[in-house]
Amino acid sequence: MRKILSSVLMLAAGMVLLSSCEKLDVPQDVNTLGKGSYLTLTKANNLILDFSNLAGSKASIDAAQFGADQEKLTIYVAPGSPTQDRTQWKKIKEVLNDNNGNYALSVSGTEIQTAIAPAAMTLPACIANERRAGFSPPLPGGGGLKPALRFQTCQ
Repeated sequence: MRKILSSVLMLAAGMVLLSSCEKLDVPQDVNTLGKGSYLTLTKANNLILDFSNLAGSKASIDAAQFGADQEKLTIYVAPGSPTQDRTQWKKIKEVLNDNNGNYALSVSGTEIQTAIAPAAMTLPACIANERRAGFSPPLPGGGGLKPALRFQTCQ
């Protein structure tokens, strides 16, 4: 009797615990949902920047849109280590869509340098003209060679 009772009890517990729910129709039209958009890499042309020659160095890729049409792409750079904090991102440039969804994206070292440190690129003429390479002669009274970087205030 115990075997029959325990078997019936296990069967009832299995039916309660393992019952599936009925799938209902979604009351929303699928076409009203938003359509996403992202890029797919089609070709990696040059992925290396030469930091000893920023003016002549360029990184470039070819990409294609997937999903919804895109109006433009905005390229950013983050100084230091990669970050998801958008307040640290610096805008480099925008690339418009050529109406078929293919992009030829390229960034030069000069564009990155300008985006990260725009103040360093626009030094006043009096400071920029006073920078010299090398060392100046020793000062009277000794002290050895001194670096030849002089800064003066602009009038």
